[in-house]
This record gives sequence, C-alpha cells and structure tokens, in this order.
Amino acid sequence: MVDCRSKQWGLTHRKNFNNEKDAIEYSQKVDADIKANGQAIANNLIYQDKDVAKWNVVLKVHGKTIDDAVGFYVRHIEEEIKKAVIPTI
Repeated sequence: MVDCRSKQWGLTHRKNFNNEKDAIEYSQKVDADIKANGQAIANNLIYQDKDVAKWNVVLKVHGKTIDDAVGFYVRHIEEEIKKAVIPTI
C-alpha cells in the first residue's frame, strides 16, 4: 500500500498494489510530482479555499449553500438533456 495522505501537500489518497515493485514505482512517481510541483499544489489549495469562501458569501445572501447550488445546477443540466432528447410536437 502507498499512503499519500499529507496535510502539507493537500494529498488525501491511498492506493493498494499486488506487488512491491509497482508500489515503489508509484511512490517514486508521487515523490517526483511533489518535488516538481509542490509549491504549485499548495498554491492551488489556497486558491480553491478562497473561491469556496467567496461562493459561500454570494450564496449566503440568498439563503443557499454550495450543496444547494450544485444540486440546482445538476437538475438544470438533467432537464436540458431531457429537452434535447424528447422530440417536440
């Protein structure tokens, strides 16, 4: 098993392998990605947190949450798909 959970880099996944060789190769790849993009990963997490906070402020004015907004959008997309598939009379 390769455990990639890290608060510092914002990683949250673990992956199981059937043999040690594959696990070592995968962990080396993850390590190389962190060394190459480590600071960029941290900056992306900060950017995402700022966006979420901004969206919460905008939605709070209307008494809604991000979950409400996502649910509404998904229902809207489903309705648009239905309209596109069903022929008009």
